[in-house]
Amino acid sequence: MRESSRQTLAILGITFFIAGAIFVFFRYLKPAYADFNAKEALRHNKIESIQLLNEYKTKSDEIVAKYEQMGDKINSINAALPINAQPAEVLAILDVVSKTKGLNVSSVVFKEIDNQLTDETQSGLKTIKVDVVLVGTYDSFKGFITELEKEIRLMDAVSLKFQPVTSADKTKKSSSLFSFDFSLNAYYQPISNNSVKP
Repeated sequence: MRESSRQTLAILGITFFIAGAIFVFFRYLKPAYADFNAKEALRHNKIESIQLLNEYKTKSDEIVAKYEQMGDKINSINAALPINAQPAEVLAILDVVSKTKGLNVSSVVFKEIDNQLTDETQSGLKTIKVDVVLVGTYDSFKGFITELEKEIRLMDAVSLKFQPVTSADKTKKSSSLFSFDFSLNAYYQPISNNSVKP
């Protein structure tokens, strides 16, 4: 074979080799490369998602730990604003405070108030009205009010009327004893269906 034929065959072989390489590249390698890039992007997104989930888990664990540390505060909030009226608790508070201040409880009347549409009812607060009649000195009642303000249960004084207590023959007035007709509202917040129990 002549030299030029060999060169032609070599050029032709190289051309077929390059054409075959280009064919293989476009037919097999380029789609595989695109698929590899797509899978690499997906893997990168999943790694970011896992890191984000780990951050959320860490934050969630921190919130749960804070919630568990706030147990006493949550109990205090539940004591201040219980989920039902608990008139026995209100009666016990009135009884203990009045006895420690030297007042006698003559009567106690509880009445649930139908709340009109107010800020309290929009927030879910309910009210129980307590009318109590106490007998004692003015200083005792003043101490009673002071101690009642220190109680954790959420209550508001509504009205107060007082008058001197007359003796049995109704002609003499006992100068130091008064009858205090005192009204207060005690609040509670029932759990609605949308609320989450602590």
